[in-house]
Amino acid sequence: GKAEIIIGKHRNGPTGTINLVFQGQWLRFANFAPDYFRGDTAG
Repeated sequence: GKAEIIIGKHRNGPTGTINLVFQGQWLRFANFAPDYFRGDTAG
């Protein structure tokens, strides 16, 4: 599934939003690759 992390407060850095994908088989979040969800493949 997709997740959106909102950085609302950061002492010495920028705030903003980060899009991630949850990899349930490994119980972790990873960088979101929109092409993966569209079914595109690199070749």
